[in-house]
Amino acid sequence: MAEFREQTENTPNAGPGHTPADIFNATAWFTPAESQRFNDIAGITFPDRIAHQEYNGKPLVGDVRFKSVTVDGVRIEMPDNYFTFNPDGTRPDNILFVYTPGEHVPDWDYSKEPLLNAAELNPGKPFVDGGCGTGVKATLMGKYLDGRGLDNKILLVDPNMRALETTRQNILRNNLNEKRYEAYHGTLHEVLPKFPSGEIAGAYINPPYQARPEHIDIALHADGGADGLKVTRELLADLLPRLSEGGVIACHTKSPAFENKNGFATYPLIVDDLVEGRIIPKERMNEYEIRFSRACPPMDMYEFYRLVYRDKQNDFAKHLSEQYPLVDMTLLLITRKKGQQGLVVKEDPMPANPEGVEWGYKDGKVVEQGHVLWHQLFVPK
Repeated sequence: MAEFREQTENTPNAGPGHTPADIFNATAWFTPAESQRFNDIAGITFPDRIAHQEYNGKPLVGDVRFKSVTVDGVRIEMPDNYFTFNPDGTRPDNILFVYTPGEHVPDWDYSKEPLLNAAELNPGKPFVDGGCGTGVKATLMGKYLDGRGLDNKILLVDPNMRALETTRQNILRNNLNEKRYEAYHGTLHEVLPKFPSGEIAGAYINPPYQARPEHIDIALHADGGADGLKVTRELLADLLPRLSEGGVIACHTKSPAFENKNGFATYPLIVDDLVEGRIIPKERMNEYEIRFSRACPPMDMYEFYRLVYRDKQNDFAKHLSEQYPLVDMTLLLITRKKGQQGLVVKEDPMPANPEGVEWGYKDGKVVEQGHVLWHQLFVPK
């Protein structure tokens, strides 16, 4: 189990010399030279005003230049050097930090109640945050478990010590019960054998999901292999047999998708993999229920990877699109139901999308600039 290191917090609420009234005004935060540098890195022009929305009546703050986000009353801060090509390295000064809450908010809205119900059904059994990153889900889950008086531990697993420390700082920042959490430096595949089959109440995973050509290296935490689902498949294969009765896996991934297959207008490949027994044997899937939705509307596969690889890997984008016409930001909820007589698959409506997140090209123009930059940051130019 990893030991945390003490770290001083040095990120103020509104920035040095700034009042809360300035907080949404980017011109109060950045010099013209800094703004130009950000624009040059992205190849686009960012708006002067930081995005400010509300979600379920609560403030939601997010911007590609803003290093904290508030989701459902929990404040998450991210250090500049957290996201880096080498997860244990120091982030170059000329790489812009980027974060948008557009995916995480509908994701949490979709998974919160199923995960909490699984906790109530499995008192004392742990939850796993596989690849905890900055601790968004671990912190949110801890807040609600504390609020309901539930005793489930949360296992924080990440191969990056910086991520584990960032998660710890966010747990402390939100005044949560630190004793609920156990941190493990490594991969889920290394950690899960410590827990026998049936001992896990639930899990949250947001695996690396960027599809990449074989000859291209991209950042470790973005690398999803040839179709983007390599790590997702591996983690689900490890987690599914270890779920307790009524346990839930919440998975947020980016999946290739079919059009009009098996009765669904958009049918994610990851769901097809589960149904067809390509992750665990088909007969063992009979005791699971799969529900799926998405964080934002699906996008044309070719246009998406044309954007990500800056028109330099268009043959790869075309090859993917010939197999799967769509790319889908898939939200999965997989529940174990041992008395069930066969696999159940259901599609849920897309959760509310307060930012109106869209990806890629629309009417010949790039939309959702934060996501554009997010996906380009970890791909060599």
